Amino acid sequence: MKTLFILLSLITSISASAEQFRLKDSLCGEIDPFVIGDACVLVLENKGKESVLITDVDFMVSLSEKELTQGQFFDLDFKAVEAVDKQTSKQMKQILTRSMNLSRKAKFFYLDNNEGLKDLDIELKTRQITCEANNVSGDGFLDATISFSATLETYGDFSNLKDLKFEYKLTDGGDTWSEGDTAFASLTNSINYNPQVYVGYDKFNFWLSSRSRGFGEFDLIIPVKRIIDNDQAFTAQVIMTAIDDHHGDSVSIECF
Repeated sequence: MKTLFILLSLITSISASAEQFRLKDSLCGEIDPFVIGDACVLVLENKGKESVLITDVDFMVSLSEKELTQGQFFDLDFKAVEAVDKQTSKQMKQILTRSMNLSRKAKFFYLDNNEGLKDLDIELKTRQITCEANNVSGDGFLDATISFSATLETYGDFSNLKDLKFEYKLTDGGDTWSEGDTAFASLTNSINYNPQVYVGYDKFNFWLSSRSRGFGEFDLIIPVKRIIDNDQAFTAQVIMTAIDDHHGDSVSIECF
């Protein structure tokens, strides 16, 4: 019986020290000459944490035949990392925010043992989705025609729009006020999105900029869990912010 308790305690200790994360961003090479130096910086996220790993040259070599891509899943053993002190973390954040988007509560760690970070091959639930709205009036003064399609991939709190194609047009009467289109090989959900209105929805955010056409920020608000539970038709929301610097609106869009 004593042996059983020891075994259970060991298993609990091991599982408590390891967590699953998704790769939010990465940067490899000579980051700066003084604070970080030559390294790979990995920004890992899950529902409760954002961890920034500072790795060594050996880790860079181990990745020589493998590309880091946003949305990869990793298992991180926190016994294999060492927390960066507060002052150095502040300096690192100032350097990295020039080229990376870090959350305010991101924690910095040195990866002491490369074996502590393992690439995970996770089975994702998938569904093809198509959404369309034709000349729909939102709360603003313009009519919106919007369409997008993608393969929705989900795993737990993580979701991803693969091969996303998005197009919009805003019209004022018969005149086109703004229009544009874009595509993403992969667009991940905002993992810590916690809405007061769209409860149970995931947010996918992007900035669209098209030379000589429209530009602005878009949020796709999608009921991911309902979709994966095989709802055949559903309604999503498209929130537009600072379109051509002036227009903002929310539009309901029908999906199947």
